Amino acid sequence: MKNQLAFFPTPYEDEDFKSLIYRYHIRSCNVNIKYTLGELFNVKTHRVPHFPRNLNYLIERLTDNHSLTSDYLIQKHTLLALFLPFLSADVIVKLLSDVRHSNDGTKISTRMLPSIISKLIGYCPICLAEDYQRLGECYIHRVHQYDFVNVCPEHGAILITHCPICGIPLSDDYASFILSTPVCPNGHSLNGNREVTPTHIQLFDERIARDVKFIIDNVSNLNVDLLRQKMFERCTDKHYFKPSGAFDNNKLYNELQVESDQQLLRSVGLSLEYLSNRTAQKLLNITGRPKNPLLYILGMQYLGKSAKNFVFSKKRELDCSYGPWQCKNPYCPDFNKPGIAESKRKYRKERQKVILECSCPSCGYSYTISENVNEISGHDIDSVLSIGWRAALIILDYYLKNEKLDRVFASLRIKQKQQIIVEKKACYVIETAKQSSFNLSRLLSSSNELQFLNRVLSSKDIPYFIKDYITNPFGWKYGPKVEFNLEKDKLDLLESIRSYPDRESIVRNVGKCTYNKLMQKESAWMKEVLPSRNFNFKSLDWEQIDGELETVLEQVITKTYSFPPKNRIQKYTLIKQMTSRDKARIERFPYRLPRTIDRLNQSVESIESYQIRRIPDIIDRIRKSTWALTLENVLKYPVLLGCSQEVKELVLKELNLHILS
Repeated sequence: MKNQLAFFPTPYEDEDFKSLIYRYHIRSCNVNIKYTLGELFNVKTHRVPHFPRNLNYLIERLTDNHSLTSDYLIQKHTLLALFLPFLSADVIVKLLSDVRHSNDGTKISTRMLPSIISKLIGYCPICLAEDYQRLGECYIHRVHQYDFVNVCPEHGAILITHCPICGIPLSDDYASFILSTPVCPNGHSLNGNREVTPTHIQLFDERIARDVKFIIDNVSNLNVDLLRQKMFERCTDKHYFKPSGAFDNNKLYNELQVESDQQLLRSVGLSLEYLSNRTAQKLLNITGRPKNPLLYILGMQYLGKSAKNFVFSKKRELDCSYGPWQCKNPYCPDFNKPGIAESKRKYRKERQKVILECSCPSCGYSYTISENVNEISGHDIDSVLSIGWRAALIILDYYLKNEKLDRVFASLRIKQKQQIIVEKKACYVIETAKQSSFNLSRLLSSSNELQFLNRVLSSKDIPYFIKDYITNPFGWKYGPKVEFNLEKDKLDLLESIRSYPDRESIVRNVGKCTYNKLMQKESAWMKEVLPSRNFNFKSLDWEQIDGELETVLEQVITKTYSFPPKNRIQKYTLIKQMTSRDKARIERFPYRLPRTIDRLNQSVESIESYQIRRIPDIIDRIRKSTWALTLENVLKYPVLLGCSQEVKELVLKELNLHILS
C-alpha cells in the first residue's frame, strides 16, 4: 500500500487542477515543483501539465477524510471537461485510462486533443478580488484557461495574463508559480471592473465564455449521442436536409454568410473562407473524434442561440424524422418504448415522400413510416416488413395448440395477404417438425428466455426450415418445391463449371442471384466444386513507366518555360499539368521513378532566375503606377527583396534601357 498523504487541499468551485497542485505545493513547503509532482503523481518533470497524468496514484494516497474520486476531479476540476461531451465512448475510455494510469514512459492520448489551452494562466480581475476577500487566497478558474475564452462569463471582465501596469507575466508556461493574492509579482494591484459599454466583440466573447461554462458544468449530463441528436433535430427544423436525406451544405453556408459577422469570427481565429468548404462537417457533424470544441459551440449558437438553449430545446413530438422510434410489436419486451435508435431513410421522388424503415433490435419487428416532404406526420405505421423472430415463435406456439391467430395478426398490424403467407408457412413448419425428430415444443417453451435472434440461430439442433421461418416468416420459399429448385440450381452450376474455366464466367452464366443463393445455403459444397480464383495480377514495369513519364514531363517543362506563369516555376507547377494517374504515380512512388524525379528536380526555377525573369514586368508595373521609376523603388518589390548583386546590376541595366527609350 502506498504511503498516505498527510493532507490535500479541498477543491474550490471550478478550480483548475493546476491550482490544486500549486496550493498543495505551497502548503507542503517542498523545495521545487518537480518534487511535488513526483510526490503526487510519481512522475519526473518540472512542468505542471494541462491534463493530469497517473491520477489514480494520487487518489490511492488520499486520506479517508477525502471523498475525491478520479471521475469527480476529471469532470469538475480539469480542462478535459470541455472535450468529453463531444467524444465517442471508445475515445473517452482510452483518454481517461491514460489520464488515470499513464506514467513518464507512455504516450498519453491527450496529445490527440486540439491545442486550445492558453499557455499563460488567464485571470479575471474581479474574480481575483472576490476570491481573496472570500477565501483569503486566489485560485485558477477552469473556464478562463481556454484560448478562445477572452472574458469572464460571470463578470464580463476582460481576462488578463500580464500585469496591466508593468507588463510582467502573471504565470509561466508550466504554471510553476501562480497568484495567491490579487497583486502582480512587482507589487501592482490587479483589481479591475467591467467596462461600462462593452464592444460587440466583447459581448460575442462573453457568449462563448458562458457556453463553455455551461458545457463544463454539465459534462456529466451531456454526451455525443445527445448532442448529435439535437444537431439533427435543429437542422431538420431549418430544412437543411434534402428529400434524399443528404445535407444541403450550400444552403447552410449561404445563410451563415448572411447572419455571421466576419469580424467576430476573426476574433476567435476563424473565417468564412475556412467554413466555405464543408461548413456542416466542421460546425455540425459531431463525429466523436477529437476536434476543436469551439466549432461545435459556434454551431450550437447558430442553431440555438446558446449552448443551453440548444441542449434543452424541445423537439416536435409528431415529426417522424426524429428518433428514437418505438417498437410496435406487443409481444416485445420493449413494446412502445423508444428503443430503435437508427432507421434507413429512402426517398420516393415520384410521390414526394420520405420513407423510414425501423427495425427493433430486441424482437426483429420492422416497419415503415412515410411522410410528405413539406408536411409533418406522426408515428403511424405504413406497412410491416417483418413480424420479427419473437412474434414468429409465438405464432408457431399458437398453431401448435390449434388456437386462432386473428388476435395475433391484428395486434401485429399485418395485412391479409401477409396473414395467408404466415399461416401457410407456419403449417408447413409444424407438419415438417412432426415428421422429423426435432422437438418443436421444447424450442417454443424456452423461447421466452431467449433475448436475441442470434441465440436461436446458433443452436445446431434447430433444422434449417425452422430457422428460415424465424428469420423470414413472410417468405414464400418453403416446402418440397424449394428443395427441388435447389437441386436444379446445383445441376445448372455444375454444367457451367464444365463449360467455363473461371468464376466470373460461371457467375454470368448461372446468374448472380442463383450463385449467391447457393453460396448461402450450400457454402461447403460450393467451395469443393468451384475452380480456384485467378486474379491475373501482373506487376507493373516501372522502368518502362519511368521512361514514359520522363518524356511526358519533358513536354510539360518545354510548354511551361515557353509560356511561363507569373509565379516561380516549382515542382507542383509542373506536376499539376499532368494526368491524375501520372501525378499520383510521381507523388506516391518517387523511389520507383529515378529518372523522372531527377528531371523534375532539375527543372525547378531557381530564385535568382525567377527574379531576373520578373524584372521587365516589375519595371512595367511601376511605370504604370504613381511610383517614380527608380532603382530603390524597383528593389522594394517583394519579388526582389534580398536579391543578389548580379540581379541588382541587371535591374540597373534594364532601367537604363527604359530611360534611353
